[in-house]
Order: sequence, then C-alpha cells, then structure tokens
Amino acid sequence: MNLIERRKIYQAIEDYRKRPLIVYTTSTREGIHARMGSDAVREFIDQIDSISDSNEVDILVHSTGGDGLTAWKLMSILRERFDKVYVLVPYVAFSAATLFALGANEIVMHPHSSLGPIDPQLTVFQPDTGF
Repeated sequence: MNLIERRKIYQAIEDYRKRPLIVYTTSTREGIHARMGSDAVREFIDQIDSISDSNEVDILVHSTGGDGLTAWKLMSILRERFDKVYVLVPYVAFSAATLFALGANEIVMHPHSSLGPIDPQLTVFQPDTGF
C-alpha cells in the first residue's frame, strides 16, 4: 500500500472517530530490525504540537516493541497535553508498545490484534567489562 492510500485510511479514521490521529509504526517484517526508539521523540512532539484544537487524541500503534523508556516518555508527554488518549492497535503492540498502550485511557483493538509480551530490559554499561 502506498503512502497516498495510507493517508486516505488515516483520514477516514480521524473522520470516523472525530479526533486527531497520530500514527506510530515500526517495521514488523522479517530481517528488518526497527523498534521504538528515542530518535522518534522529537518527531512525535512535533506531531503533538501541530494539534491545537483538541483535548483528545488517537494514537495508532503497530510495533513489536523497543525502548521501554521511549514508550514511557511518549505516553507521559501525551498525558500532559491531552485529557484523553486512545491507543488503536490494528495488529500488534508488543513489549514497549504494550507498555505504551497501557498508559492510555482506552485501548481499541481489532479482533485479531495482540498485546504483549512485556519483557522490559535496560542496558547498563559497566566500565570494567565493556558492556
């Protein structure tokens, strides 16, 4: 599906649900390693800042996870800005994406979509070991 078709679908979701939609997806394709990461925070904030006339927002999430701290930070920013946050899960929201979804007022899922598993991990660098 090309970008023009996706934008039409996203607009239809906004029209149906009568609130702004932010889409956060990472690749779930075999061999393409993409995850929720801190490099998305600035772009996410720009999307939030572009919404001026609503105290509610939908976030469509499609991800197998990533950095749990990024998920927490993004949801914290959303909760500060909006009175109500709704997370839409059309297919999968695993690990950090599940943690993100759990911060919403409501999670809306397709009958065949999935949350979890949650396995939060933090990387700790220790100077003596190189890790």
